[in-house]
Amino acid sequence: MIFVCCAMIAGFGLMSVLMRKTLLGVVLGLQLLGLACSLVFVVAGVQAEVPLAGGVFGWLISISYVAVYVAAFALIARFFILKQSAAVENAGELKR
Repeated sequence: MIFVCCAMIAGFGLMSVLMRKTLLGVVLGLQLLGLACSLVFVVAGVQAEVPLAGGVFGWLISISYVAVYVAAFALIARFFILKQSAAVENAGELKR
């Protein structure tokens, strides 16, 4: 049952990444994907009667996603300051 919930959270995250038009919506979708991945590792560790291993992998994934979120929000802030817009369509202009 928990794995079904994790799959639903991952599905919502993937749908958010693919359907959102703003960078903030895409980052929130990535956050949902990271949450689902962490939950799967923790629940799998508990069910395998090795909760420490599942928790360690969950924390590792969570810490790596925090670094991704900090970088993403910094890019979004910089993009908004430069372009006064947070639309995904204009993100290609950051390379120039």
